[in-house]
Amino acid sequence: MIFNFFNKDKRATNEDILNKGLKYAMEFGPTWRQPIQERLLAKYPFLSQIELDKYDRLCNEAMLSSCDFYYKKLEQLNNQYQTITKKEIEIIFKTFVQKDYDWIDNNNIKRLLGLAWYFAYHDGLTSVIR
Repeated sequence: MIFNFFNKDKRATNEDILNKGLKYAMEFGPTWRQPIQERLLAKYPFLSQIELDKYDRLCNEAMLSSCDFYYKKLEQLNNQYQTITKKEIEIIFKTFVQKDYDWIDNNNIKRLLGLAWYFAYHDGLTSVIR
């Protein structure tokens, strides 16, 4: 039993690793937009280089695709002089993320939403949210 306690990360699921990787990919600061392989390896030393590279690619794809979806949706509304409620855009965003990346947990969906909002805000697109 003690052995299992110390090796609990070996039982991490693919979804656990993907969500940890996505969290690493979204970290602001010196590691922003940096490869996540080293950080994942520190947390999950049993991963191979091929697996680490796959997680890096998938996590960055999910982050960029989700932010791009949100940005383009607000840009479309802005170009059409339309508005949307905060709740409506959150539902649309969550639906997109869950459809394309069903492994992303609710905490990371919230983080992705905040990240996407941040970039849209800096380009003035959040004015369509009422």
